[in-house]
Order: sequence, then structure tokens, then C-alpha cells
Amino acid sequence: MILLVGSCASGGTVPTTTPEPTPSGFTRYTAPPNQIPQVSLGTTQLRLTQSAWRVNGQYRVAVPPSAENVVQTRVAWRPKSARLVFRVDSPVVPSQAAVLIFERVPEGVVPNEPEGRILDCVKGPGCSVAANGTDHVEVAVASDPVLPAVVVLDMQYATLEPADTKEGIATYGASWAARVSEP
Repeated sequence: MILLVGSCASGGTVPTTTPEPTPSGFTRYTAPPNQIPQVSLGTTQLRLTQSAWRVNGQYRVAVPPSAENVVQTRVAWRPKSARLVFRVDSPVVPSQAAVLIFERVPEGVVPNEPEGRILDCVKGPGCSVAANGTDHVEVAVASDPVLPAVVVLDMQYATLEPADTKEGIATYGASWAARVSEP
């Protein structure tokens, strides 16, 4: 069985600007956030599932011991009333973002990768990621999942910070999982 989420990660300082395309079409480098962003789905703040991040100068990996130990925050949501939109409390747009959707998952069942859909939110279609103002990023899913569902957000931030490159760290990453059902 494959764990619900997976990430690998690396850190730096929070920039004051959002990445923008350069004339050559490349995106300018922006250091990852100094801390793991808080994420909410609708009005519910999600608990962190796993991460690989530099915390207080130390690169730390936090992974649940098994798929059965993955934290799934309960979220009540009405299909067709609003799109599933994750709010990420950081102005830094991740270099990679994916949403994994496992539909019709009964209570107490832990889904595995072959049963779900993976949406690439950077390349699309079906999911998008964009800065929204100067304080947060939104990750939006275009179609409604069939409920009940487990929805996982996985984000990766590339790093070129000297402390990270010296240690061979290329990315920071974090994942959040929500068990979504109708109220």
C-alpha cells in the first residue's frame, strides 16, 4: 500500500514579491516560506499530514508511520455550492502542487494511490494554483469530487538557498489530507 501523501522538501526566507515570468519565459526564483504554511479548505483549517522542511535551522522530515496513521481533517462541504479551494497562508507560489482525490471512500477506509485521481495544479487542467493578493495562494479544483471523499493537497517548493544546496536539499514539501462529506 502506498501512503496517501508524499513529499520531500528544502527552506529560506519569505520574499516580498510573488514570482513572475522573466522575459525568457522562466519563473524567477523565490525562496520557500520560512515555515510550513497553514492551509484551510473552505472555513476549516487542515492539520498537517507530513512534511520535509527546514525548521529552526534543521531540515526535518515528519512522516506518519503508516497509511492508517495519516491525519484526515473532517470537512463538511456541499457539492455544487462552491468549488473546493485550498487557501495557503503564504504569498509564495509552490513550484509543484497536486491534489489527489479518492472518491466514495467509506468511513474508516484508508485509500491508496491506484484508487485516486491526481491533478497537477501547476500544469492543469482540472486544478489551478495562483497567488491571491500579497498574503496567500489559492489552489482550486475545477470539478466536484463524488462524496464521501478524501482529498489531499501536496505542495513542493524548490530551494536554491546556500544552506540547502550545501546539504543536497532541493525542495521543501508538505501535505494535508481532508475527509470531505456533505453536512
